[in-house]
Amino acid sequence: MRFNIVHMGTGIMSIPPGGIGAAENAIYELSKELVQHGYGVDIIDMKSNVSRGETGIVFHEVRVPSLCDAHPLLQVLSFAWRTIPELYGLKKEKPVDIIHTHSQFTGVSALLAKRLFRWKVPVIYTIHSAERILNPNLSNVFKHVAECLVLRMSDHIITPTESIRRRLISHFGLSSSRITSIPHGIELNKISPVHPLPEMENPVILYPARIGRGKNQMTLLKAMVFILKLVPGVRCVIAGPVVDGRYFSYLKKFVKENNLTSRVEFTGALPRWKIYELYEKASAVVFPTLYETQGMVLIEAMAFGVPIVASDIGPIRDIVGLEEGSAILVNPNDPEELGNAIIRVIRNGKLREEMSYKGRELVRRYFAWDRIARRIAGTYQVLIKRNLL
Repeated sequence: MRFNIVHMGTGIMSIPPGGIGAAENAIYELSKELVQHGYGVDIIDMKSNVSRGETGIVFHEVRVPSLCDAHPLLQVLSFAWRTIPELYGLKKEKPVDIIHTHSQFTGVSALLAKRLFRWKVPVIYTIHSAERILNPNLSNVFKHVAECLVLRMSDHIITPTESIRRRLISHFGLSSSRITSIPHGIELNKISPVHPLPEMENPVILYPARIGRGKNQMTLLKAMVFILKLVPGVRCVIAGPVVDGRYFSYLKKFVKENNLTSRVEFTGALPRWKIYELYEKASAVVFPTLYETQGMVLIEAMAFGVPIVASDIGPIRDIVGLEEGSAILVNPNDPEELGNAIIRVIRNGKLREEMSYKGRELVRRYFAWDRIARRIAGTYQVLIKRNLL
């Protein structure tokens, strides 16, 4: 059954993203795979100079005024509003069987267009981050309201992990038939797994994530003070863009006051190829996040065969629980427990080898994009058939 799908970009960064951008990368990789399976795929995205590649995807670019660069919220709101006429023109040009949105604001736009123009096209919403919706505060109340609206009005919802699915059903009283758990995948043919060395004189701990309170870099820095007493040669690389300047200043102050300057490196935003290089050099990937929906860092690290120490929270258990022994999980608020787990990994060559193998096998079995695309296409088919009744 061949059908046409429209994916709507996020308005945060272009597709494909140059570096860390899990939602945008997921849209791009899923769309490429769907084209390979014979489906028609259009993407409405911000106008950009990024190379899209020869993929068979049809891109429709929306120009966002430069004045909107003053604040990220202005940018996403402007993009979302401007997708409505683009979506209307696309719908007039060709049949559209599914509209798949990936942010709360483009979700509102798609639902508004559906209501205004009386379309019967199913609208699917993939929730890429549940932090705002399950932990609302004054700084994200606008996004929270938009997301609540999209969750209640979309024809179907996809969330990457089962624990987030259960929480959304409980929190909002959603029908379990309206929400499906399907993870994001990874393109394995771009990755050559590393083989952990049995002994390491100067181990490197890597934490690739945006710098913000929810990612909890402070617990890792506190753990570093403890680790360095026992493993003096260890280095820590924290790779990712700064999204909370005040928190970043707090981290830098801690580094300076605890004489960690020569042992801790903040790289800032990096292109994806550079992040992949860091995985290849890492002795362990550490992920002490407080909130997560899936955590692509886990999937990427395991694909490279890098041992993982991560937070013992529901979405992460959903991933690493697929293969016992593929990661070590700890309390993300306990620096000493985190430090002990890291020391255990970097000192035990046999453990690293076992974790590396189990992680690679887990990703190969469950997270290849071909497998993920087939599951999402199956969800599309169910909705389209239901829409025709």
